[in-house]
Amino acid sequence: MDTVIELATLEERFSGEYASFTEASWQIQLRSVLLREGLVFARGATASDLIEGLEGLGTVFLHPDASASGITEIKPNGDERGGFSRAGLKLHTDRALIQIPPAFLGLILDEAADSGGEALFLDSAELVARLIEVGVSSEDLLSVRLVSGVHGAEALPFLRRIDNVGWQCRYRDDHVGHPSGPPSVLAQIDQAFGELVKAVELVPGESYVLNNHRWLHGRRDFQGARRASRLLFNAVSESFSAFQLRDLS
Repeated sequence: MDTVIELATLEERFSGEYASFTEASWQIQLRSVLLREGLVFARGATASDLIEGLEGLGTVFLHPDASASGITEIKPNGDERGGFSRAGLKLHTDRALIQIPPAFLGLILDEAADSGGEALFLDSAELVARLIEVGVSSEDLLSVRLVSGVHGAEALPFLRRIDNVGWQCRYRDDHVGHPSGPPSVLAQIDQAFGELVKAVELVPGESYVLNNHRWLHGRRDFQGARRASRLLFNAVSESFSAFQLRDLS
């Protein structure tokens, strides 16, 4: 019998409407949803499945903490902050402070926390639309930069336009890096985060793949031994991770 993998958009995940796909069709569906929505949830997929599922869209990006296969095990190791702690993680782009961050991120929950640890998501396309709606100008939005604590490091754009293709977003505000720009705009971004963030309580064996140039992600703090496997991917073409912002000139 063909392997069955279940997939869902964020909206379908909230309503419990996973759809089942066989080995012959699930990879096509995963790529289709990822390119359209930027975020797709799966049940029954292994790390190898996710690598195969993104074939043609991306190639494995080796994070400094990853194994030779590209998998990083995310679990508490005694740190007081960051991914390898039990602390919450603010909404962010993975590897936001390198010139071109990896385009896609896949995460499989291997072991759930005793409490807390919900995954957090925010669509930057929705974020920009909200900021424009409340009166933030395109000029001010495009002036926002991401700055690291490393002396002399280049300030990188919050929003980057890919000619004739679309936009890419990067963001983080923690011990690794922080945004710089008009204070009123940064305050509006913080407010919009609180209004637009979506929280999902993953179960062991459940996974997601997201467009790291569009969707910001994080997690709530937790108790226990929450453990996950993460994969990062470079895009074969920048067009695969660029998204449209109709309200931004």
